Amino acid sequence: MSTEEREVFRPVLLGPSPAEWLADLLRTAGHDVSASTIRTYRRSLRREGVTSV
Repeated sequence: MSTEEREVFRPVLLGPSPAEWLADLLRTAGHDVSASTIRTYRRSLRREGVTSV
């Protein structure tokens, strides 16, 4: 993903959307990311103190 794509997608990634839905959305855009990876990323952010996940 480009820097611009990441910044636009950040609120969606950090929001309440189900990881499975996000993974499907990313796959349709050509980015192969699993729901498990998204959940792991969200957990790591929570451990770092990011509260909007």
